[in-house]
Amino acid sequence: MRSRYSRPSWLRSVELGYSENWEVGICKFSYPPNSVGTVKHTTVVSDTKGLIYCDLISPQYVRRALVRCMRTFIYPSLSGQHVFDNVYNLPVEKRTFKSIRIEILQLTVKPVEFKSSTTPLNVVLHFRPFLRGNNNNNIK
Repeated sequence: MRSRYSRPSWLRSVELGYSENWEVGICKFSYPPNSVGTVKHTTVVSDTKGLIYCDLISPQYVRRALVRCMRTFIYPSLSGQHVFDNVYNLPVEKRTFKSIRIEILQLTVKPVEFKSSTTPLNVVLHFRPFLRGNNNNNIK
């Protein structure tokens, strides 16, 4: 019997290669929409900040701590979707991997609580070779 956390045997490693440096960014993030209330016909939307962490990237400083944070976002949104026009690309530290660990936390480092649903959380990542001589870290 397999343990709960064992990887399936069909899972293959992804190899980015060593001839180029790679970077990755989040293009889209979606989750089950929370029920958002209305007060006197005014939509109530939270201003709670969330952070998306990923184990593939090199650590960077966020609020005096060295962490693997890819992006911040405001939640909940009315649609449960965030499409990022500017993708912040960060250097990829791992060249070979079988899985990607993504954590979605509040500024207080507690996990963000999403509405219980059969709708999965989706995070779309964009990988690209590092563009030498490009000072703009965003793609459009």
